Formats: sequence, C-alpha cells, structure tokens
Amino acid sequence: MAEPHQIAHVAALCRTLYTSSSLDERQASEQALAKAFPTFVDHALVSPASPTMPMEIGFTARTPFESMAQSSIILEQTNDRYVQTFVTNHLKILVAKHFALMSLEEKKQMKEFILGYLQKNTHAERFVISSLAQILALILKLAWFDDDKFSQIMTDMGAFINSPVPSQIECAQILTTLVNEMNNPSLPTPKVSKVRKAVVAFRDTQLVQVFQAGISFLNRLLGNGTEFASDDQRTAYMVGAVTMIRACLGFDFIGTSPDESSDDVGSIQVPGSWRPLLDDTFVSLIFRCYTMFATSGQRAAVAAASTVMECLSFIVAVRRSLFNEKERQPWVTAIMRDMKSVLTSGAGLDNVESYHELCKTLSRFKTVYNLSELAQSDQFEDWLQAVVQFSVQGLTSWKWSPNSDPYLLTFWSKSALSTIPGNDRLTYFTSLVAERFIASRVEAFEEIAADDLDDPFEDEEVLISNLELLANFARRQYDQLVQFVSTSFNAVFTQYKGRLVFDEFLKTQRPEQLMQLTYLIYVIAAFLGARQPYQSPERHDQLDGELSCHVLETMNFHQGLLPNASIDMAILYFFSQFRKSYVGESERRTSQVYTALARFRVEEQEHVMELMAQHIVWILRNRANEHAAIFKTLKLFDDLSMGYVSVKLLSKIETVKALLGAHNLPFLDGNPKFRMRYYATLSRLLFAEEINDAQFAAFVRPLDDQFQALALMQASNSLHVQARDSRVQQAFTNVFRDLRGLLTPVMNKRNYALFFDWLFPDKLHLMFAFMQACVDVHAVVNPLLKFYLEFAQNRSNRLVTDGNSVNGILLFRETSRLLQFYSLQRVNDGMTSPMHGAAAASKVDEVYKGITTCLRVYRNNVGGNFVNFGVFALYGDDALEAAMDAVSALIVSVPLPHMLAYPKLCLAFFETLDTMTQPANLALLTTIDVRFFAYMTQALAEAIKSAAPGVAASATNAVDNLATFLYTEQTKPPRKALGKAPHCIVQAFTRYPEILASWMSLLLNTVLFEETTIQWSLSRPLLPLVLLNRDLFDTYCQHLVQCQLRERQEQIATLLRTVMNDVDLMLTSKMRDKLTSNITQFRRETTAQNLAVMIPPEFPLPMF
Repeated sequence: MAEPHQIAHVAALCRTLYTSSSLDERQASEQALAKAFPTFVDHALVSPASPTMPMEIGFTARTPFESMAQSSIILEQTNDRYVQTFVTNHLKILVAKHFALMSLEEKKQMKEFILGYLQKNTHAERFVISSLAQILALILKLAWFDDDKFSQIMTDMGAFINSPVPSQIECAQILTTLVNEMNNPSLPTPKVSKVRKAVVAFRDTQLVQVFQAGISFLNRLLGNGTEFASDDQRTAYMVGAVTMIRACLGFDFIGTSPDESSDDVGSIQVPGSWRPLLDDTFVSLIFRCYTMFATSGQRAAVAAASTVMECLSFIVAVRRSLFNEKERQPWVTAIMRDMKSVLTSGAGLDNVESYHELCKTLSRFKTVYNLSELAQSDQFEDWLQAVVQFSVQGLTSWKWSPNSDPYLLTFWSKSALSTIPGNDRLTYFTSLVAERFIASRVEAFEEIAADDLDDPFEDEEVLISNLELLANFARRQYDQLVQFVSTSFNAVFTQYKGRLVFDEFLKTQRPEQLMQLTYLIYVIAAFLGARQPYQSPERHDQLDGELSCHVLETMNFHQGLLPNASIDMAILYFFSQFRKSYVGESERRTSQVYTALARFRVEEQEHVMELMAQHIVWILRNRANEHAAIFKTLKLFDDLSMGYVSVKLLSKIETVKALLGAHNLPFLDGNPKFRMRYYATLSRLLFAEEINDAQFAAFVRPLDDQFQALALMQASNSLHVQARDSRVQQAFTNVFRDLRGLLTPVMNKRNYALFFDWLFPDKLHLMFAFMQACVDVHAVVNPLLKFYLEFAQNRSNRLVTDGNSVNGILLFRETSRLLQFYSLQRVNDGMTSPMHGAAAASKVDEVYKGITTCLRVYRNNVGGNFVNFGVFALYGDDALEAAMDAVSALIVSVPLPHMLAYPKLCLAFFETLDTMTQPANLALLTTIDVRFFAYMTQALAEAIKSAAPGVAASATNAVDNLATFLYTEQTKPPRKALGKAPHCIVQAFTRYPEILASWMSLLLNTVLFEETTIQWSLSRPLLPLVLLNRDLFDTYCQHLVQCQLRERQEQIATLLRTVMNDVDLMLTSKMRDKLTSNITQFRRETTAQNLAVMIPPEFPLPMF
C-alpha cells in the first residue's frame, strides 16, 4: 500500500507533467517520475532508481516487475485522471520492453490484475478502460503460446458478458480495443514474427467469438430482452455493440492491408469459421438495427446508424468464395431485398454520414458481385430500379454530399461493363444516370452564378476524377449521350453568344452560360479520354470528332474575348485528352475522328499538332497574367516535346519554328519557374533534329544581344554602376534562368559542345564580372550559381570529351574561380555569421541557398569524372586545391546547428563530404585545415543519427571512405623515401584517436539496436573501424554488457560474441558482408528473445 502523501505527491507531479505551461516544470516532473517509476530502458535512469539512493517520493523498484507492481498499487488507490494516464502509459512500456523477464506466474498475475481492475471499476473513464485493454492486448500478443490462459480471452470475458449492463458496456469497449490492437500493424515491441503468429491465432480462434458476442448484444437490444436504467445507458450499449462488430469486420484477415476499410478494398477475406454466422437472418438483423437506429430520433442513435451502415459496407463485400453456389443466392437476395427497403424508404438518408456509407456499400457490392450474377435473383429488377432512383436523386443533389458522388459513379462505371438479360434496360439506366448527372451540374451553375458560390473549377482534380468515372459508363450508349451533350452545348453556346451581343456589360462578367460551357468542355474532354485504343468502334471515333468540333468552335470564338482562366483550363484539358486518345507514338495517322473535324481543316495528326501549337502559343502570348492557365499550357507543351514522334512533328510546324526564332514572350516576366520549363521545352524542340551552327546562332541571338549589352557596360567601365540597377539585374537573372532551362534537356556531347563553344570564354567571363558587381545581391547571384550547377552537370556523359579536348579542365578552372570568389566574399563580408532575430528567415534564402548551390557545384566538378585531376599537381595548377579551400571555408562558416537544421543545405554538405572523401580524392590532398577537420568529424557523428535517410547514408559513406583510407594507408609497405611524412589525413586521426572510437560506438549503437531503413549502409564502415583498433570494439562490448540489468548480462554477452564470428581481419567485400550478416543475426536473436537492451552512452569526441 502506498501512503496518502506519496499518492498526493505523485498526483501533483502528474498534474504538472500534463498541464503546466512551463517547459522547465514539465521536464522536472518527468525526471522525478522517471526516477520513482523506472522503465529500465534508459541507462541514465537505472542507477537513480536503486534502493541505495533515497527517493523524493519514497518508491524503490529493483526490477521491472517490482515497478509494475508499484504502478498497479498506485492505480488501485487513486481516481486521479492524470495519475491514471501516467501509470497506464508506464505499464505499457514495462510490458513491451521487459515481458520476457517475467516468470509465467508473474505474467498471469499481470493479466489477472487488469481483468480484475476492469471488473471492479465498471464506471472507470473510457480512456482508462482503453489503455488497460491495450496493455491486455499486448500481453496476449507476447504470451499467447505460453499458456492456455492467454489464448482463451473470451472465456475470461464471459464474466463481463453475463454481468449487469454496465459490465456488458465495458466489455464491448474492451473487446473493441482488443480487436483494434490485434489489428494494429505498429507494435511497441520488436518481436514482430511471434506477435504476428499470435494475431493469426487470435483471428482463427477468438475473433469469431468476439463477432458472435457483438451479434448477441444486438439481438438482446432488438429483442427488448435487456432492461436499461436510462436512455443514455441504452445508447451506450447500442454504440458499444455496433462498434464491436465494426472492429471485427474491419480486421486485416489476410495480413496484407493494415486497413481493410480503405475505399479501394476488393473483398473482405473472412475465415471459413464465420460461415455459420453469415446468412440471410444476419443480414436482416443488421438492416433492422440500421432502420431502428436511423428512425429513433435520438442524436446518438442516428450517429450509430452510420456505423451500422459502415458495417453493411463490409458485409456486402464478404468474399464470394465463402458461399457455394446454392448458398450465395439467398445471401445476395437478402442484401438486395433489405437494401431496396432502405433505398425506397430513405430511412436515415437525411444524415450525411449514413448516406455516404450507403453509397460506399453500393460501390463495394458491385465490386464483389457481377450484375449478371445478381440478375438471377427475383429481387434484382426492383433493387436495380431503386438504385437508379437513388443514384439520380443523389447525383442531382449536387450540394448534399459531394464526397459520395465518386462511389455512385464507380457503381455505374463498373455496371456498364456487365451484360445481363434485358441488356437494353441496363443501357437505358446508365444513359439516364449520365444524362441526369450532366444536366444537374449544368443547371447548378445558374444558382452558383446567382448566389456567388464557390467556383467548382478551382478544385479541378476532383472535377476531372468524377468526370472520368462518368465517361467510363457514358460510352455504353454513346450515340444518345453525344446527342444530349451536343444539344445542351448548342443551346448554352447560342444563349452565351446572344447575351454577349445584346449586353456589352457581360463581357467583363462570368455569366452562368460561360461556366456551363466550361463544364461541358470538361465533359467532352473526359469522354474523349475514356476511349479504349483498338477497342473503340469507328462510329465512336466519329462521335468524338463531332464533340471536338464544339470545343474548337468555342475556342475560336473565345479567343476574341476577355481572358477567362476556367475556359482556358478546360480547353487545355481537352487537348491533353485528345492527344492521349488520338495523337501518339502508335496511333493511326488517320481516324474517323477527323471526318467531322475536316471543316476546321484538321484531317490528320499533324494538323491536330499544329492546332495545339497555335493554341499553346496564343495562350502564352495573350494570357500572361493567368498563371494557372500558363502552368497547364507549359505542361502540355512540355509533354508534347517529350514524345519521340510528337517532338519531331511539333518541331516542323511553322508556328513552332516562328516561336524558336522569337521566343521572348510576355508571360516570362511572371513566375521564374515558367522560364525554366519553357526554355527546356524549346531546347528539346531545337534539338529534335540535328542542327548546324547557324541555326543554333539564330536561336540564341536574343541572348547574344543581352551579352552584347553587358560587354558594352564592361568596356565603358560602367558595369559596377549599371549592375546596381534593378532592371539590369532582373534582365540578367532571367538570362541565367533561361540558359539553365536550355541546358537541362541536353543529353549528348555535340549539343552540349554547341553551348560550351558559344559561352566560353567571353560570355562566362562576362557572367563572372557581373557576379563581381552584384555579389551582395543574392537574387542575382543564386540563379547564376544554379546555372553553373547545371553547366557542370555531367548528365549522360555529355561533358566527357576525347583526349585532345581541354574543355573539361577549362570548365573546372572556371568554376573553381567562381567558388573562390564567392567563398571569399561570403566569409570576408561576415554574411554567414550567426543569425539574429528576424534575420533568420531571410538568411535561408540569401546565404544558405548560395552555399548549398556552391557545394553541389563542387560535387559535380569533383565527382563528374570529366577531369583528370592528376594533371593539376603535375603542371603546378592550384585550381583543385583552391576549390577545396574555398568550399572548406564556406562550410566552416556555417554554424553546425544551422547546417543540420536546413534539409537542403544539410544534404548537399554530406553528399559533398561523400564525394570529397573518396579514396582517389583524398590521395590528392596535401593539407587539411584543422577547423574543417574538426567540423567534419563532429558533423559526421551527428548525421549518422539523422532521421533523413539520404543524410545518414551520405555521412556513413564518408566515414567508410575515411576509415578505409586510413586502414589502407596503415597497411601499406613502408615508404622507400626516408623521412616521408604520413598523409595529412593519417596525421589528423593520429592526433585525435578518440574520433574513431566515437564513430564506432555510435554506429554500433545504431546498427545493433535502432530501427533504420539504411541498416546495410550503416554497417559498412564497421569492419575498417574494427580493423583499425580491435581493442576499441572489445571495450565497447564490455561496456554494453555492464550497462544491462544483471538478469540480461550473460545473454547479451553471449550474443555479442557472435558478431565477429567467421570475420577474418581482412578488408574485403566478403568480410564486410559477413559482419553485416552477423549483425542482422544479433538483431534477430535479441528480437526473438524479446530483450530490451539498454543502449550505452557513446564514446565522446575530442575537444578540438
């Protein structure tokens, strides 16, 4: 028993922990509670919990089980919600981490305590019941095969089920939590394989009993066989029963999907043992529950009705193979009969959630069963008629539940693929639903325009998704639907033109006719996109042509009016869908689609491409301020330039040729990213066919003019003055972005050489001079650096030249000069000093972006394999050494916390270190700056623990490179030249041997005990580190064993001895793989034995 003052003290600490606004107070309370209630997981908190140290609260626990017992006593003696929260969370950790240390009797006692507490405290708060049920589930998972007491949980729950109503309500919550926890893929214990076996056994033996208990609860409720003390108690009973059945039906029966309730689930794979429970009487029971709840008038009951309907969405999706042919027909007949009653009566469908779940039920029912199979039932005709009426009413009520529309559209989309007796009737229904859906949306725009409601075209993704589903069944009776769409379109278009003629004011507005036209263009585009290649009859192609004529007519008419982003976006979507269906690498050059289009002089693919190109250029010229339309236009333009056939067709069109000759359009002054994409597309078109120097010169003439102006500034010694003009800065910033966009798609050496010869040396020197004049203007310098990043990118080996070319060396020297100047300015100007206050946000944009790009430029240069760096030292060229010094200075100028805090900068830094520490690059070093060395070693230690896989992998590679280089240097034969000093890297690590010890302990802690996605990469540096100093590894192992609880020390020591089994002291790939395999085996064994290992502190880094 705990003393009252102790409980009061614990309650005060827990209240502070969960409610205090002071971080210091919360941390102090957490520390005090951690010492009084040790988890024996954190090594730092084991010693303070020993009985030799007086505790402020007065509790002592020598073992995890004593800590459990202590927590259990506190839980029984208090009703404080904060204490209950803390204690239940504490118990959960102890069970997860130390359950294997408990004897069988102790495990039983823990389970009996939880059940006994729950049975005695039927009015406990719901969070307490849920928390204890979660612990109970964890105990069952870990001890399922230890004793029958753990595998017969429903026997234990019989005492709750046969007790008064409060216990039954609590039982429902316990069982619901139990099922959900058994179905939870994220486990607080590493014992995954054993837990999964326990879950499978629970599914096979106990889950069906839980499901049966839920059914019995509903039977009692509907049979009025249970007396309730109040309406609230009856509601709680009802909700508990329904929620329990929902948890059972949503169980992951086959262990592949953590949530079988996802919308795209095909069928529910219930075990065969459930078959006796699933019959037509069960279906009727669930539908009766739904009707009773939905019509009760009570708010809680109506809410529970939606959960019942969710259960029905699972029930109708139960796998077909559960029933034989004879049994399946009564099953589906019962479903259709009772569903028809709900559909016709509308019971509960004024509740959005219930309506939504019914739509989902219909969709899933159709997913599992074919209409041809359902048509064999005598209920089919009435059911289908009810579904049609429900679908028409639901889909035309556009404001009611728009999130439910995809389910109804999916039902009809899949139904359209079926063939049933009286097939014409199904065809009529699909056509009716499609027509009513389109008509309702067209009519809705009158209300949208009149009441100024939200623009439905803003969420284009949802609009297109629904229309694509519609198009799948619209093509079943395509002639009739095309006639309907054409009639609607002509009527709206005529009204629209008429209003524009008679009401000049409307030219500046968004009348409902314009929105209706826009919507119908989206509909037509979706219809075209649903065409199936090689399956569509020629008549359908001809109808597509007729629909396309409406769009082209609207496009021609609209181009003379004021801009409208929505209709521009719709026309672009139409072109993208037309291209998808009728223009491509394998499409026929002629099709019936062009029969109707001939009146627009569109008779083959080339004509369509020309029309698309004309419209693209028209939008780019005339819609500069419509950023969404410009973005989508550039995307279409870019997509067309990607295809092997389409880019060649496009490049031959006169409109495109004219664009290549005059490509500076008004929209380019908008979003800078537009320039990049635009010029990347132009580059593909320019190089679609092989070009000569004259053609290239004609294309870059506008850029030449800009460089000529820059040259004149330099010649007149006015560059430094004029470069401060914001207009001049913007002009050349655009040039840098344009050049970067042009270079990005270039993949072959010849085309790259055209750019190189054009830029080098004069234009590159002008760029450098411009940067010197604007070095403090980051909005100019950063785009220039990014251009150099692309220029030095050896994409597809485009920079690799023959042995007689010096282009690679010239490029490296130019970028080295750039890096030197930038680094000198940044460091000398103090612009990388620590951040203060509001400067933090702008610092990222201004300085760190530039440094990030410089690191990537250096990495591209050094790791690009287009320069033989050996020639630099041979001819006394210091470009390589100077670039290294410049980058090192930039790196150390960034405080390490900042380096680690900014993801892009951090990744660029460690990728650069990975490249910099490659053995071939290390061999070229003659000196290394002490500040950089200290910075690098500390950064690598931090990055190994990074949660970002890319950062951790690059850092680990760098450690591996360094350790391998050190070992290789150490094992080399003695140097012949006497007095030859060791390599600078060897000297640095010799001076600070603690670095390798710290790295080794950090890597071992990570690979042995932590979950990571780059386990293989993290294990690679260990072998060279062990080979460099085997004693360090032995010291780590001894330290690790000493940190463990006495009961575990021998187990851990035995397992650690296996880590170096069969690992020879040779640095080969085979030995690396063997060590990695041994580490994996060590982890597997600790998991199998459920060992909660306390991770020892890392060896410290030296003080530099």
